[in-house]
Amino acid sequence: GEVAEVSVRDFVRGAVAAEMPMTYPDEALRAQAVAAHSYALAVKAQADPDNEALKGAYFSANPTQRLGYITDTVMRAMWGEDYEANRTRLYTVVDSVLDEILLYDGQPAMACYHAISGGKTEAAEAVWGAAVPYLVSVDSPLDLTSPDYEQTITVTKQEVAEDIAAAFPDIVLEGDAAGWFGTPQLTAAGYVDSITIGGVPCKGTAVCGQVFAGTRLRSALSLRSAAFTVDYDAGENAFAFTTHGYGHGVGLSQYGANALALTGKSYQEILSLYYPGTTLGPAPR
Repeated sequence: GEVAEVSVRDFVRGAVAAEMPMTYPDEALRAQAVAAHSYALAVKAQADPDNEALKGAYFSANPTQRLGYITDTVMRAMWGEDYEANRTRLYTVVDSVLDEILLYDGQPAMACYHAISGGKTEAAEAVWGAAVPYLVSVDSPLDLTSPDYEQTITVTKQEVAEDIAAAFPDIVLEGDAAGWFGTPQLTAAGYVDSITIGGVPCKGTAVCGQVFAGTRLRSALSLRSAAFTVDYDAGENAFAFTTHGYGHGVGLSQYGANALALTGKSYQEILSLYYPGTTLGPAPR
């Protein structure tokens, strides 16, 4: 709830430390640094001065929860005995690319990023409804090698009903729970574009069988990704949700950057893959 003013260098250091493990190679960390720097400048350029929630800041972050940016104090607590070595390496990596940002049409690119893609990154319009020329779907097959690529969680029928009621109050779930979710329609990248929610028949004025965006169901059920499948086990009276990837799927895949760096790709090559049509240029001074 407080406004903090930090230097560009400290912000990029804190953003990289918050967003990417120090076990990743230098070239992946460099790609993350350029992306975070570019994204922050793009958000700053679009900041609404009348947004009372921001209190005059350009954007928000939560260092305590390690979201978006962390302070040196959090780094020390997070890294423990590796703090000195990690800090030295982090500072060296960030300083090596601090003067570079991604540009599109001469302006800082909104260089979004996420943890792991579903094997292909997602197009911006599929998540936020607006197309961005350089935030398009690209192949990221090495994400499938991540040990965290696939996750299955089991959620009881009652818990699903409560989450759906909270997110979609007009939907009434009745009848066989196996019919509560329809067959999902997928985007070209394999994420759930839309899915029908609501069992039949409905009673009174209740609405059932509505179609919702996969991203909304992901949010309602706190799923790791909108690339998911759902199965109902009547014996267990529970749903199994299997997700692929982690995050919204748009822009740089952080695990993909890691895997590509391990194959010898440079940060320039990594950024070119995930943000096609952008160029590297000088950061504003």
